[in-house]
Amino acid sequence: MLGRLLLLRSGRSGLVAALCPRRPLCTQPADPERVSEALGLPESDERRRQLHLIMLEYSEMQVSGSRVPDSMSNYDWGELLRLGSYSARRKYLGYLFKREKSREADAERRKRKAEERREQLARELESRPSHIRYGLGHNTIFHRVTDTTIKSWEEQRLYTAMCFGQPLVMDLSFEPHMTRRENKNTAQQLTMLFANNRSALDPFDLHLCNVNPQGEIMEFLRRVIPSVEEPGFPLHLNQENYLDLYPKDRLVYLTPHCRNELREFDHDAVYVVGGVVDLVKGRPLSLAKAKKEGIKMAKLPLQRYLNVGPSFSTSLTLVAMGQILLDLQAGAGWEHALRHVPRRGLLTPEQQQAQAERQQSRLQSLQEAAERRRQRWERAAQQAAGERRAPPGGGGWRGARPR
Repeated sequence: MLGRLLLLRSGRSGLVAALCPRRPLCTQPADPERVSEALGLPESDERRRQLHLIMLEYSEMQVSGSRVPDSMSNYDWGELLRLGSYSARRKYLGYLFKREKSREADAERRKRKAEERREQLARELESRPSHIRYGLGHNTIFHRVTDTTIKSWEEQRLYTAMCFGQPLVMDLSFEPHMTRRENKNTAQQLTMLFANNRSALDPFDLHLCNVNPQGEIMEFLRRVIPSVEEPGFPLHLNQENYLDLYPKDRLVYLTPHCRNELREFDHDAVYVVGGVVDLVKGRPLSLAKAKKEGIKMAKLPLQRYLNVGPSFSTSLTLVAMGQILLDLQAGAGWEHALRHVPRRGLLTPEQQQAQAERQQSRLQSLQEAAERRRQRWERAAQQAAGERRAPPGGGGWRGARPR
């Protein structure tokens, strides 16, 4: 089927190539056999043939001037192989094209800034000729502190937290319930959570529980942090459940779907955060698991301290949850800690005033309706009392028949 689609599109390639500007092709086209071996595909696997057809499709897009990247890694070929439709592959290639151009622009900008810096230093040296030169890259009494030194200094706090800090558990057992895109977003948020925890003055002892070493989350984590599985890396990777590591009475599962609010931060508790990114359905997976395991549950008091709107979602990102818990552990109040909640679902002062006016108008309407009902009931009661006091042979429709 894919081969027929390529033949149909190749008939239009001449016209498209004439209308669209061509870009230079890759200097070294990808070898299907080499890429298949790098991806671990067996000799008899049907995906080898599919990979070859995808490479032909990629070459046809390049010739026709489509927005595709100039170079492809083995990981990118593997991602294309997982996509089942032409439109999905074309969309992914467009994303790779934008990412490649963004990186080229960043490299060009850094190169331009370096040249401007060198020219500025040369002008300063010409204006101040001396045998002793002070400044960056010359004589100075200060020791240069690099980013690697800062990172090593921050990691020392993580090693101290691994021995004496308060544990924070991220539950990664929801990987089968998420798509590949959601698993990738989960891995990205875990890396940002680790970076924020490393920069904190009093970091958590971070634990990733229910880890699947062959899962997609660990695959993305290895790409971003290659040393994540090394013994000296300051992060706990546990394939066991958190119930096997801590007593049940210390565990508190933070889920936005329960009714119990977290009023005060407990420094002796072990808080568990569900490592789930549900972009579409919003299923209460963490609530169901906490109920099944019989551990305590709590949710953040968002409605109590924030003016939430109708479109506000109580399901926060892992990064926001980590920053809120870090502030609470440092002794901050809820008003200060909840500043990390995204502002997109909160009400502005104008919206709050409009909402208060609508509520006041609605309350006034309800009071007027209640007053009208009370008056109707009073009239009905008076009419019923008058009918009871009327004589048996009186007028009205209940009067006696004429003889």
